[in-house]
Amino acid sequence: MMKSKSLAAVAVAVTAVAALSAPATASAAGNATVGNVAGDNAYTTFISQSGCVETTVGINAGHEIIQNVPGNPDVRTVAFIRLAEFNTCTGTPLRELIGFNDKLEQSSFQLSGRLRTANLTTTDFNLTNTPQFPDEHLALNVDVTWSGTGTIGENRNTNQNIEFGPDCKLTFQGTAVFRKAPALGTVSDGHTNFTPGPSVPDDNQGEDESQIGSFRSTNLNIGAGCQS
Repeated sequence: MMKSKSLAAVAVAVTAVAALSAPATASAAGNATVGNVAGDNAYTTFISQSGCVETTVGINAGHEIIQNVPGNPDVRTVAFIRLAEFNTCTGTPLRELIGFNDKLEQSSFQLSGRLRTANLTTTDFNLTNTPQFPDEHLALNVDVTWSGTGTIGENRNTNQNIEFGPDCKLTFQGTAVFRKAPALGTVSDGHTNFTPGPSVPDDNQGEDESQIGSFRSTNLNIGAGCQS
């Protein structure tokens, strides 16, 4: 099983790299630059079985705002989807496709107040081949809704003076709020709905299989080496 937590880690890593590697702009602190990252996010995993074929669909979607002060913010609506099929009778992978789109319409992803619900709706979302399956291609219609359950949690993180290269240090402050949120919906190629049932239930071992949340962070890069 592909844990949805892995999808979340991919999204966080991509966002962090984008914020830290964006072109630096000199700020009032001399050789310091400031980057802000914020957004909303939802991820989930569906697993279904038909005969010997097990289908896994992982989805990570949301809004992200990346800004290098004093420049204008870059606002994007993004989604990542992975679809894999596995023959459980023979232990053979059948296919694996992935897709990433960072140019979705803003209305494609919606998140309600207090993390009550989230929704991803998009048509013709393209999945492409992986090295193991070089000739695969799939266009999907997606309509998935998350429904928040339980209490809202919060994570705060502060790291100071992280060495980020010669003459470049990083101070990072971030806050995230999140809520468990089972998902239902359709991910279809027009013939097959690859998500016929609810998302994978929480395993109660510290890894939420399906979640919605909001995040905000500030990165302060200090030193002439950060200006490249």
